[in-house]
Amino acid sequence: MSVREATADDIPALIQMGLSMREESPRFRRFTPDFKQQEAVLLALIQSPEGLVLIGDGAMFVGHINTPLWYSDRVACEELLFVMPEKRGGPAAFRMIRWFERWAKGRGAVEVNTGITVAHHVDETSRLYRKMGYADAGVTFRKEL
Repeated sequence: MSVREATADDIPALIQMGLSMREESPRFRRFTPDFKQQEAVLLALIQSPEGLVLIGDGAMFVGHINTPLWYSDRVACEELLFVMPEKRGGPAAFRMIRWFERWAKGRGAVEVNTGITVAHHVDETSRLYRKMGYADAGVTFRKEL
């Protein structure tokens, strides 16, 4: 299957991939899945001109456009990129990131923000982003309560 924009019919498969991501992530494993919320958010992003959900090649990507609090410039934000373990090392992640960049530019975004928050495969994913021209922009911290 090639990469394409997701439709409402893809939501069950997207949720299943999200569960695989959750199981793999030391960070996300502790959170309780809310399937109704996942469905509602995915549907809203699929239907919004400001949202992008991609599926294909055993991978999924979710992103959106926003305007930061202090500026009028539009920024594209990646919410998640996940590739199933058996598909890693293939072209899916690269294709989805490039698709997102073209999509964002076409909507007037001046920057793409992405991150690695699953606390898993950080070095490999960082290498991919750097190879694609991304630069470190800071650090994300977290604290369990």
